[in-house]
Amino acid sequence: MKRLATFAVFAAFTLAGSALAEEKPSDTAALTASMAVLPCTGQGDATNLHQCELRDTARSFLIAGQREAALRILCETTPAIEVFRPQGALTGGKYEDNIAANRRCLDAMGIKSNQ
Repeated sequence: MKRLATFAVFAAFTLAGSALAEEKPSDTAALTASMAVLPCTGQGDATNLHQCELRDTARSFLIAGQREAALRILCETTPAIEVFRPQGALTGGKYEDNIAANRRCLDAMGIKSNQ
């Protein structure tokens, strides 16, 4: 089940990246703005709230036509890091593994890493 979830997140990022590259910014903004979004408030602990705010901020950048900024933020989310970590879940491993996972995520999205 965990592998299926991992594959689903990876597929979503990959498909979103290729679909966004082909669309016009106005088409992307219209599509993104039309999606239903739940507010981040009241969704549990501080970690969950932070992850929700990251996704919401990425969505705002996407609406503003800033695809690269949106993908950079998405690659910082826990699900993205877990997908690109060799160990998977963040329960173990080193901080360096998270940095490497972030770089792999950015590479997969076709974005140069600043690190």
